[in-house]
Amino acid sequence: MNINVSHDRREAFDAEYAFVDSPYGEMIEVFSNDGLCYLGFAQPDRTTVLNHVAEIFPNIRLAGAGKCRDIFSCDVTLHLIGTHFQIDVWRALLDVGRGETICYSELARRAGHASAVRAVASAVGDNPVTLLVPCHRIVRRDGSIGQYYWGSELKRRMLCDEGAI
Repeated sequence: MNINVSHDRREAFDAEYAFVDSPYGEMIEVFSNDGLCYLGFAQPDRTTVLNHVAEIFPNIRLAGAGKCRDIFSCDVTLHLIGTHFQIDVWRALLDVGRGETICYSELARRAGHASAVRAVASAVGDNPVTLLVPCHRIVRRDGSIGQYYWGSELKRRMLCDEGAI
């Protein structure tokens, strides 16, 4: 997977969005000129998720694309926009394989920030590209599911589908 990185979420940029069906419900995909910068579920509705995108990227100029790209069956370039620390964590998430779960402390170690477990957990929660940057594969040390921005039941369903639990 190709990855382009930016470090300032306040930077102005143009992006196109479209809504796409997934096995887990309707999602929104947002592409900048540098790649997929946001992928999230359209819950509770499309307006709410569009507002969420605008909160994350305050100077984004969004335009409807009219049609979606087939992000689930092709090699997508990611445009990860975050701090150096967040990028470290998100890159480490990309190495957590399908059917695998790890705890936050293990992710912190893999990301090169072993002593920053709480900050790593925050970076996981700030992941703007769900599913493709698989933050749902991170569980609590005791093996319990833990929280998920889109709901713990959805996280449980994805992990079950992947054979992780």
